[in-house]
Amino acid sequence: MGLLVLMASGCAPLFDRLGAPPAGPPAAEPAPDEPAPAGLRPFTPPPVKPAPAKPAPAKPAPSLTLPELVGLSEEEVARLLGTADTLHEEPPATVWGYREGTCALDLFFYMDMESRNFRALAYDVSTTDGVKGDPALNICLKQIMDRRR
Repeated sequence: MGLLVLMASGCAPLFDRLGAPPAGPPAAEPAPDEPAPAGLRPFTPPPVKPAPAKPAPAKPAPSLTLPELVGLSEEEVARLLGTADTLHEEPPATVWGYREGTCALDLFFYMDMESRNFRALAYDVSTTDGVKGDPALNICLKQIMDRRR
């Protein structure tokens, strides 16, 4: 026991010069899998929201003139112009009527004897604003195709 006292007394001057003995190892951070101490929450960054997607630009209507409708099947015309507003028979033709804005378009479908399918072989265009000729054709087709979009 005397040896312990001597050792302790011999160390006292050393502690006086160095200051107080170290308190022990620093406290360790909790491991990521361990729960945080009560009252403390680990930092969780907010979720990153992706930027909103830009809407795809609308596809422009195909460029088409009324004379190009001549020869098309009923399915092809329906794909280009949509469903007709009116449908009536004028034997031997079936007439599809489109009305939009200032224009009226009647397409006359006749049976192709070889294929036994109906094809647009004639058209009649009129406008309520007095436009005639090719300008009336272009205005009418544009109004009908714009409606379809």
